[in-house]
Amino acid sequence: AGRKKNFNTGLRLSPPADNDSFSLRQCSQGKTENPPQLLIFLHVFKTAGSTMRSLLKEVAAARSCGYMTIYGCADPGEPVDEKKCMLKDATYYKQSGERKDRKRGSMDQVDATEMSKYSVVAGHIRHSYVESLYPTSTETAVFTFVREPVARWISGIFYNRKELPKISREDALDMLVGEIGGKEIGESKNVYPRYLLSDAELLLEMSEEENAKKVVERLGELSFVGVVERWDESLTMLGKLLGSRDSSAIRKVLLKYKGKKRNTSRKEGDLDTEGWVQELKSKRPESYDTLVYKLRYEQMIYDEGVRL
Repeated sequence: AGRKKNFNTGLRLSPPADNDSFSLRQCSQGKTENPPQLLIFLHVFKTAGSTMRSLLKEVAAARSCGYMTIYGCADPGEPVDEKKCMLKDATYYKQSGERKDRKRGSMDQVDATEMSKYSVVAGHIRHSYVESLYPTSTETAVFTFVREPVARWISGIFYNRKELPKISREDALDMLVGEIGGKEIGESKNVYPRYLLSDAELLLEMSEEENAKKVVERLGELSFVGVVERWDESLTMLGKLLGSRDSSAIRKVLLKYKGKKRNTSRKEGDLDTEGWVQELKSKRPESYDTLVYKLRYEQMIYDEGVRL
């Protein structure tokens, strides 16, 4: 597929129509040939990304492709800063059919030759940064997932509150209400602009509504947008990018992850989020309505993801 310059951001993206031809091919030495390919998963905070990263590791292994996670590019609530980026890979280790992550240190320590070994990349990172590390001839597909805003926000609060396993359910509900009643709703508020807008756009200090409208435009430029609430359907649609049409191994990986529940362990701080949404709605309806209002611009983004 060809790629075009986006006149708003200068990002190198394949237009959606061209992405009909993208399908991850078999790799040699971790990379595809003629032309090289790059599949980027843009992991937005609390959108089932950990599950997707695990899936992509298995997909990369099935295709003999190099896999890399980029992480540590931003502190909670802070803008993405590529100078802080670290990486870990799952290219070289294999035990019992599973690859194990290997921390590699700062991205600054990886040269262009070694970067070419990674054909599948995931992380809390802007795809423009990842694309800049590869030759312009690289055939690229970029995808992300969206999640219902209230559920995503609650999941983020639970993830960041390590004291949660030690308090009662009623106290946890009161904690949510306290967070909702604050002037700001913390680092879990609409995070999509951090990953989908450029530095130049963020420096414009646009309103939250203007940022959301820009993100909606950007979603339309991606190769695929999945929806957490429609997980199985999204995996079926994503399968084409992953090469499921000509690979029974890829189809087997996708089948394994269909119906796969996200982490609901209280110990890990990410509980049955949908249950908490309903409990907040029924027991604290005024707080629920306030939260829905505060997340109204993220709802715009979610609605567009569902439409796509």
